[in-house]
Amino acid sequence: MPDTPPAIAGRAVFVSYAREDTASAQRIAEALRTGGVEVWLDQEGGLVGGDA
Repeated sequence: MPDTPPAIAGRAVFVSYAREDTASAQRIAEALRTGGVEVWLDQEGGLVGGDA
C-alpha cells in the first residue's frame, strides 16, 4: 500500500481564511495541491464576505 493517497482527479476546493492565517492557509493549500486537489485562494483580497 502506498504511503501517499492517489491524486483526486476533478476535485477542487476554495480555501477561506482570515488574513492573519495566511501562512497557514498557504501551507494547507500546498498540501492539497501535492495530493492532486485543485485549490483556489483569494490572495489579492478581492473577495469580501457575502461575495458569490
